[in-house]
Amino acid sequence: MGVDAIHLVTLADLIPAESLPLVLQFLAAAGIGIGLVLWLAGQRMVRGMFAVLGLVTGAGTGFFASSYVGYTEIANVPTPLVGLIAGALVGLLASVLLYRAFMAVGSAAVLGFAAVLAAGVMTMQPAIDSGTNAAVALTPSQMLLPGVPEEGEAAPDDTTEVDEPESSLVDRARELLNEEDVARIRAVSNEAATRAREFGSAVYNEAELVWLELSPRQRTSITLWGLAGLGLGFLFGVVMPGRSSMFVTSVMGAAIWMPCALWLMSSMSASTWMPQWDRMMGQPPMFWVCVWIALSLFGITAQWVISPEHRRRKRRALVDADWDEDE
Repeated sequence: MGVDAIHLVTLADLIPAESLPLVLQFLAAAGIGIGLVLWLAGQRMVRGMFAVLGLVTGAGTGFFASSYVGYTEIANVPTPLVGLIAGALVGLLASVLLYRAFMAVGSAAVLGFAAVLAAGVMTMQPAIDSGTNAAVALTPSQMLLPGVPEEGEAAPDDTTEVDEPESSLVDRARELLNEEDVARIRAVSNEAATRAREFGSAVYNEAELVWLELSPRQRTSITLWGLAGLGLGFLFGVVMPGRSSMFVTSVMGAAIWMPCALWLMSSMSASTWMPQWDRMMGQPPMFWVCVWIALSLFGITAQWVISPEHRRRKRRALVDADWDEDE
């Protein structure tokens, strides 16, 4: 099972919209909404979220911890109020530190991945098979269906049963859904988990084979690029958390809403009103990586345009232009 056969994984045939409760479509729509907010306005949302979380957590902790002090008043101020104010201040300070740490780790991960990807593209030259006997690439569903063997393995017996893991989420949903809905969700979740494990294992094994086939020079180059990306991303997040938040949230937002939108459209039979849909979904992984990068860059640009810093710079430039005209 080669990388050529690995396309964007879609579970549209596994999870058709007409066979499941509407709650799953609502969850996908919620994922699209959350991803779009992070993609276009993530900087403001993340900063405010950390501030509110720090204030609430710190104030609550200080309020309840004040009961263990042993004093009813401190400087003629009730102890619970002192604990509330002190906890809020400490929580706000902690939220600033956590925000910087989160941005540092996030930007390091994103830049590290981008550096490894760029190094891999520059150092590895894929072999092109121009022969007429080239294997036809399988679709994602064909590749991951039970009974499709991996390269070098025999086809499994059709009577083999897959162990069904217990799902506490399904048990909790029994009060809201009927038994038929629960049974469908259980069957779909088990099959989806099996396919996800098989797909992840195939990608990992293929990546390991590609890594072992690289020369020592290529391995060193990719490793150094990855470490450099991690270091620069971490430094970027620590020194400029505001700008790095645009970078991280745009990348994360695009990575959330794009697959949710693709799955939702596939489950709603988008191929019936978009003739090119099946062809688009069969594009190789590099195509979707490029789409993800393009969407991330667009999100970063959009966040920069609406950011207060950009507005201040634009206002300052207009003021300077007016001064130049007066002189």
